Amino acid sequence: MSILVNIKWNKTQLNDIELDTNQDVLTFKTQIYAMTNVPVDKQKIMFKGKILKDDSDLPSMGITAGTTLMMMGTPEGGELKKPEVVQKFVEDMTPEERAKILHEKLGVTLPAGLENLGNTCYMNSTVQCLKRVNELKDALKNYQDNQPGYDQNKVMAMAAKKLFTDLDFKGEPFAPMNFVQAMRMVFPQFDEVDDHGHHKQQDAEECYSNLLTAFKNSLKLSEEEGGDLVEKLFGIELENTVTNSENKDEPPQHTKETQLRLSCHIDNNNNPINHLAEGLKISLCGDMEKFSDTLQRNAVYHKESKINKLPSYLTIQFVRFYWKKESTLQGTKAGKAKILRNVTFPKVFDLYDFCTDELRKSLDLGREFERKLREEEDNRRLQGKDVEMADESKQDDGKDKEEEKKLVINKKKAQQEEEIKVSDAMLYRPHGIGLDTGHYQLIAVVTHKGRSADGGHYVGWVHQSGDDWLQYDDDLVSTVKTDEILALRGGGDWHTAYLCIYRKLEVTK
Repeated sequence: MSILVNIKWNKTQLNDIELDTNQDVLTFKTQIYAMTNVPVDKQKIMFKGKILKDDSDLPSMGITAGTTLMMMGTPEGGELKKPEVVQKFVEDMTPEERAKILHEKLGVTLPAGLENLGNTCYMNSTVQCLKRVNELKDALKNYQDNQPGYDQNKVMAMAAKKLFTDLDFKGEPFAPMNFVQAMRMVFPQFDEVDDHGHHKQQDAEECYSNLLTAFKNSLKLSEEEGGDLVEKLFGIELENTVTNSENKDEPPQHTKETQLRLSCHIDNNNNPINHLAEGLKISLCGDMEKFSDTLQRNAVYHKESKINKLPSYLTIQFVRFYWKKESTLQGTKAGKAKILRNVTFPKVFDLYDFCTDELRKSLDLGREFERKLREEEDNRRLQGKDVEMADESKQDDGKDKEEEKKLVINKKKAQQEEEIKVSDAMLYRPHGIGLDTGHYQLIAVVTHKGRSADGGHYVGWVHQSGDDWLQYDDDLVSTVKTDEILALRGGGDWHTAYLCIYRKLEVTK
């Protein structure tokens, strides 16, 4: 039997709808779907406050002709859709989400520390400093293993890819477990343990050299780009001249070699070194003994090295650790010892005096251009001071001094911020755009704290922007100023510079 009923749906009234009481509710819903576009599973039909189930017996429910049924449901296409991007407030984001947003939107990287996994501070500090070499970091993050077969260098490159990516996007301290395991597998010396099964402290410079060697063998460029990324970034081409000190008639020997770092010797036969330049000079020249073809015996030769090609990044190791012989008189055993002497190093280091004559000629062009730019900048600064003095004299004529002071302060602050942006852009822009001057600016330092070479603690110090630096003490990250970095010169048990990384400065208009 069929009857006519009414349906009230939200603000819509549907009248004279045919209802076959011999059919079930599900069939009736299908009929309503054709009229309202509300899916069957989304319909809720109510009679006398009760929801009709799909298998309800209609005749027994007392529905008669003219009855008004209530319906709830949303038609297809009218549903509330979940937003494609859920808006989140910064305070509700995880550190990793904040780091990703800042990196993508502003190009800002939230510093992330590395947890110490058992005397791994030597590795943590080294990695944080290498991360400041933008070209190396980007190459590792984009590294693709396209060659079949197992290779230890590829293992380190893939582990470094994950580590540097995590350092950019984690936004909080984390355990570099994958990288540590890879390094200990590829370089077994870093897997050495003591009698109690604890991993021993290792040398940060050894870690630095091994990592660069692994990256050198895996990060290859095209022939047009230079072929070898690590050598292109860190390679220092030296021109060596060896002369026989006992036979000046013997022709000098000229050779070339490439190194990835220079050494700053501190102890020069009990003639202490006070400055980086002094120690570097000693390391680039010295006497040695070898066989002389002209004298047919061993003779003393003098070797002097000059830089023939400047690297993009200059790494200098302070030779603070040495092997100390056993002394029965002092009651000491043989082993590594540390030189605590105070050795200063500059923010900007000039390599001009360490270069070959040929290289100096090309540097002279850049240095002359730099001198002219400096004179122009000095003139602009003097003109700016004249304007400030004129403004101050106007204040004395009765103007609102407080307002004028605020304007001057805000103007100076804006100028300083702009100068920092320009300075950072000049420091970290791609090389090859300007002229070389021989000047390098400090961007990272690895320090060692303590008197023992087999113990102590390593910390990484990395330039951030302007006068601001980041101190990476394993998982703890704090900010410091340049003056605090230059105070890491040694002379006691405090943090002492062990590795310094400088970036080449180029001059352009």
